[in-house]
Amino acid sequence: MNDSPIQLDAGKPVLQALAIVKSYQQGADELQILDRCELEVRAGERVAILGRSGSGKSTLLHLLAGLDDADSGDVIVAGDNLSTANAAGRAAIRARSMGFVYQAHHLLPEFSALENVAMPLRLQGANGTSAATAAAQMLDQVGLADRLKHQPSALSGGERQRVAVARALVAKPAVVLADEPTGNLDADNAQSVFDLMCTLSEVTGTAFVIVTHDETLAQRLDRALLLEHGRLGPL
Repeated sequence: MNDSPIQLDAGKPVLQALAIVKSYQQGADELQILDRCELEVRAGERVAILGRSGSGKSTLLHLLAGLDDADSGDVIVAGDNLSTANAAGRAAIRARSMGFVYQAHHLLPEFSALENVAMPLRLQGANGTSAATAAAQMLDQVGLADRLKHQPSALSGGERQRVAVARALVAKPAVVLADEPTGNLDADNAQSVFDLMCTLSEVTGTAFVIVTHDETLAQRLDRALLLEHGRLGPL
């Protein structure tokens, strides 16, 4: 695995899915979810993935994150092959190169916004002071400089998701995977969080892959892809 700092060169692939095949056994039948599925995302690119319920969008995200194994094919993240790495290697690739935003914010309830955002840096070995400084700067970028000490229970839904976005970006990953990141928000907050992710992608050069059901929002990204019959194609 490459341990050198990630270079987010414009036009350079930061995420590749190569001929991904995934199926599940359903009783006596084999249900194929992904059929030689291909995806290439370049540095700073913002890509939406849409598809009907059950089309395999969540399965694809799990494979892209190295949280599940494909039947065949490879996932390459910032030059590292997730598919051939062991569990520890996959965890290291995720920590170094990837960020995540979920439909449910998944913040740790006993920690403040600052502590939640600092967590990825602490897991990478950063000391408390430097991690807190970077986390505070990131929270300022998402408009929450006055909420550093608030626990998730004291934040609104939109604010909690902003903290989740800050946490995903604080370690300056090559790519962020977002699974229905606005799905639990009202229309105004969904628009605000989506705008925020787009802006921060431009500022940081981080690529975003966003699974969403909202075609209107998806069309605002660089590309919108439809997952259908196990493959990705233009919307």
